[in-house]
Amino acid sequence: MPLSRSQRRTLQRFADAILPRGGPIPLGARDVDAARAVEEQVSRLPPRFRALLGLALTAWEVSPLLWRR
Repeated sequence: MPLSRSQRRTLQRFADAILPRGGPIPLGARDVDAARAVEEQVSRLPPRFRALLGLALTAWEVSPLLWRR
């Protein structure tokens, strides 16, 4: 089960936040295509884990909507 477009975007943004360009490490997540590498590694895991990762990424993406005041 591949990640959806929105899940892939969330993963990319998460990677960018963890490894920004120009930080202590000059190359950022986008420079090394970290999100694609993570998705490639996850594709080798059991389907249940892949589904849970997709669910976690979706939950992360919509969580601000759930906690708005």
